[in-house]
Amino acid sequence: LLDNFYKYWSKEPTSPLCVEKRFRVPVGGVVVTGRMDRVDALDTAGIEIIDYKTGKPPGDRRSREDANLQLMMYAVAAGSLFNRRVSRVSFWYLKGDGVKVEALSPEENWKSVVRDAVSDFLEKIRARRFERKADPYKCRTCGYRMFCDMEEK
Repeated sequence: LLDNFYKYWSKEPTSPLCVEKRFRVPVGGVVVTGRMDRVDALDTAGIEIIDYKTGKPPGDRRSREDANLQLMMYAVAAGSLFNRRVSRVSFWYLKGDGVKVEALSPEENWKSVVRDAVSDFLEKIRARRFERKADPYKCRTCGYRMFCDMEEK
């Protein structure tokens, strides 16, 4: 993976503005925290936020929407951290056979999309509505596995 990353990156090498940048940003009445893998300066006014993933991009629509929401959250948080415009947010999928980059250009409505998603999430927590999702990896390591029937479905 590192060899493939280096081959891809060395075509147009850049120096990160920061790596593992923590953020705390108020959204919809709560404080959302997280960490951005990497932020690059693109020019005097713009930045790119990069999130590294191992494996392939998500195939189903819901997983892709969740991933895009993550990038949107990073873009919203970057607005309060840096005095620069977010020009691009990207996933770099590091795979055995190369690197695949999926980039999004920030849009005006991202703040409201993030705010609505956080509000929806909070509403579900307050109503004690928790959706269970069967996931072979997560189920195998879950502390509640002995009480759950998700693997049987």
